[in-house]
Amino acid sequence: MNTQNNIINLLFATSIMAASTVQAGEVDSFNDYKEFTSRYGQSKTIALSDRFGSQWIQVRNYLGRELMWLKTSGSSISTLSQSNNPVKLINFNDPIGTNYSVNLDSCTQVATVAEKAQLMTTLAGAFNSVVRVNFDGYCNDAGLLSAWFSYDAGLIKWKEQTIAGVVDYELEYAKLAGMNYPEYEGIEVSASFPAGTVMLNETDSVEAYITLTNQSGEPVELTFNSGQLFDIYLYDSNDNLVSQWSSGRMFTQAFQTITLEPGQKKRFGDSLELKDMSGNKLDIGTYKLKIEVKTSTRASDQLFQLIPFQAEGQLSLDSMMNHY
Repeated sequence: MNTQNNIINLLFATSIMAASTVQAGEVDSFNDYKEFTSRYGQSKTIALSDRFGSQWIQVRNYLGRELMWLKTSGSSISTLSQSNNPVKLINFNDPIGTNYSVNLDSCTQVATVAEKAQLMTTLAGAFNSVVRVNFDGYCNDAGLLSAWFSYDAGLIKWKEQTIAGVVDYELEYAKLAGMNYPEYEGIEVSASFPAGTVMLNETDSVEAYITLTNQSGEPVELTFNSGQLFDIYLYDSNDNLVSQWSSGRMFTQAFQTITLEPGQKKRFGDSLELKDMSGNKLDIGTYKLKIEVKTSTRASDQLFQLIPFQAEGQLSLDSMMNHY
C-alpha cells in the first residue's frame, strides 16, 4: 500500500481565539478543515475540494453550498455569482449598511453588512471583531438569512431558511492555519492518514492513527468509559456515514484510565476495511476519514470534561486501469 504520513499538528493552548493574529484570508484558504453543527445535530464539514490558479479555491459545504469558489485576502472574501462573475461576500473594512450584489441564486441576491465589532461565542470558542452579513432574495421558504465572519477565523456561523424552518450552523471544531479550536490545555494531537489516491484493486484497507502528546509539565489522565479507546469513521461526499471501525466489535464496559506523563505520547488507531456497513466494497470517489479518541480528562478534582480529540482528512479512492 503506497501511503505516507500526512501529519496534522494540533496544539491545544489556553489563550482564547481573539488572541490569534491569523487573518480571514489565511484561514479561509482551507488547507485544513472546519466542522459546523446545528441544534438539530446536523453537521457539515467545510474542506478544500479544488484549486484554480494561485487565488481561487473550491470548497465543500461553505454556507451550506455543495461546492463554492472562494478568493480570500487579508480583509475580504469573494465568491462567484450565479453567472460566474467575481463578487464580494464580505470586506471587514466596509461600514455597516454596505450592500454586495452576490446573486448566488434567486433566493440569495444581496448581502448587507448588518453589524460589526460583535463578540460571539460558538461551540468552538469565543471570537472578537465579528461581522454579521444579512442576505436577501426572492424566496420566502429558502435561502441564506445571515452569516457571521471573524477576522481571526473567517466564517464561524450561518443561518438559512428551509421548508422545515430556520436552521443555523455554528463552528464546533476546526484546524485553521496552525490554530486549533476549541483550545484545550497541554495536549498536542497529530494524525496520520493515507496520502495520495488509494487504489481499490491494490489494497482493501487504509490506516488511520492519532497521537496524543502531553506538552504540559503535569501528568494528564485520560479516562475511558469502556474498553473502546478510539473509533474511525468514513463518510461519503454527502456526509453520510458509510463505514465505522467499531461496527460489529465488542468492548468491555469497565472504566479505564491512561496517564500521560510530561512529554509522553500515546498512539491510537488501526486499519479500516474499505467496505460499507453491509460488507460491500466501496465505490471510487472522495470520502472523509475521521478518527476520534473516546476520552475525557479531569477538569477539576471532582469533574471530568469530555475532550473530543479528533482529526479528519480527505480520502480519495480510485481503481488502477489494467493495460494489456
